[in-house]
Amino acid sequence: MFTLPRKMNNILTFDIEEWYDANYPGSKRSVIPAESRIEREVKELLDLCEKYKAKATFFILGRVAEKNPSLIKLIHERSHEISSHGYGHRLVYNLSPEEFKKDLQKSLEILKSITGVPILGYRAPSWSLNGKTGWAYRIMAELGLKYSASIFPIKTSFFGAPEAPRFPYFIETQDKRILEIPTSTARILGKNLPFSGGAFFRVLPLWMIKKGISLVNKEGKPAIIYLHPREIDPLAPKLDLPFREKPFIIGELAIQRKS
Repeated sequence: MFTLPRKMNNILTFDIEEWYDANYPGSKRSVIPAESRIEREVKELLDLCEKYKAKATFFILGRVAEKNPSLIKLIHERSHEISSHGYGHRLVYNLSPEEFKKDLQKSLEILKSITGVPILGYRAPSWSLNGKTGWAYRIMAELGLKYSASIFPIKTSFFGAPEAPRFPYFIETQDKRILEIPTSTARILGKNLPFSGGAFFRVLPLWMIKKGISLVNKEGKPAIIYLHPREIDPLAPKLDLPFREKPFIIGELAIQRKS
């Protein structure tokens, strides 16, 4: 029977965005679809957290918060942490510093107006911080953020920073600094292997995910786990992707509940 090392608290995070916000290569969206299932999905996540006595950080897209303020209030009332996922789910490496600041500031203002508390954390959409976006940390510090959870220390076709440290580290920005908290990878045979959420939860067998958590815990570190609302929803619509991009959504329903 698999058991985690005792007294190790792992970290649960959710990226709160609509089903159509995924930045898969080849996906095209000229207008925002009308269909939304975000309220029922997030409420199910909240109920699961309550059932298992878990607290989480919710990285919330500003556009979602703007349309669903009562849902954000509910997350806050359940004593979960509210952090920013930006406003429009735009890839940071495709933005200018001015565009990034405008997007992030708008999301922070929306979230603070709903919750009444300062927002301290940020996660870039689709892990879109890399070696060329160091300027983003200065802007985060200017806007009062204390940490980022935006680095994935692997390399894929459209995201990742394989050269980054695997565990939390500080970024110095003039007279301030930001704590970067990378998502978890397992170090096997000299390589960083992903396992800790999203598409990897959908395609990997459960034993591999548990093994990844165990390996991180054995290094004396908590595992950073992430999920999107659509990944617990068997009725969530699917993006229409070119055939060559289908591997990104293989196993989309792998963690759906049994009917």
